[in-house]
Amino acid sequence: EGSAQALPDDLKHTAQSIGVFDRTWLDRAGLIIGTVAFLMYLNSIRGALMFDDEPAIVRNMDLRPHMRWRELLTHDFWGTSIRLKSSNKSYRPLTVASFKLNYLVHGLQPEGYHAVNTIL
Repeated sequence: EGSAQALPDDLKHTAQSIGVFDRTWLDRAGLIIGTVAFLMYLNSIRGALMFDDEPAIVRNMDLRPHMRWRELLTHDFWGTSIRLKSSNKSYRPLTVASFKLNYLVHGLQPEGYHAVNTIL
């Protein structure tokens, strides 16, 4: 059973009677919510790269195979060195690393990027 100590007795009884603290119920609810969310975004997979995808993916040289992975640690989200004044200091190396993996597998085909984002 989950923790129900902080709930008033009548609310605790109601929650327990419908199985809110039952782990199986929570697992099923999570699976249902996750499946619905996945299905809602599934239609975006065939969409084009848009808006900030252009500078973040299409023009970001950090994603290209010739660029070293360690560059991701010293560049901002857009591929500009953090040390430069022109950098916006938006530091997201894990996101850019996922884009780089996508680029290595799918190139600039948007389906790969959208599929990974839908799954995440």
